[in-house]
Parts: sequence; structure tokens; C-alpha cells
Amino acid sequence: MKNWFSATYGPSGAHLIALARHSDEVLSTFLAMAGREDLMVAIKLAAAEEAVEELLKAVRQLSQDDPGNTII
Repeated sequence: MKNWFSATYGPSGAHLIALARHSDEVLSTFLAMAGREDLMVAIKLAAAEEAVEELLKAVRQLSQDDPGNTII
């Protein structure tokens, strides 16, 4: 990293891929620099859909656990 920041050496393609795999910020910056912000929007939308599905499962589980509950 020290060499990357000092601009002595840059990360290899493999290093960049590993960084993007583990860092949403690196992935987002890479996609923006490549002019592919649309892909980051798609990734965020998929994550939001997944979160909504998990919330719906939790709400449905609550209503099943409490038969007197009127949550739909």
C-alpha cells in the first residue's frame, strides 16, 4: 500500500480485483472511473430488494408466532 500511495507502483489487476471483492468503496470507485455507474446502481438495487425480502420474512414470522396479531 505504501508504494501505491507514493505512486511508486500500482496494484496489479489481481490486487485490484481482490480489493473490489472486499470493498464496496473500491468497487464503486472503479465502476465510476470506468463510466459504469449504472452497474453500481443495479448492485445497490439488488441489495435493497434482498433487505426488503428479509424484512417481509421477519414480519410474516412475527404474525405466525402471534395468532392474535392482525399484521398482514
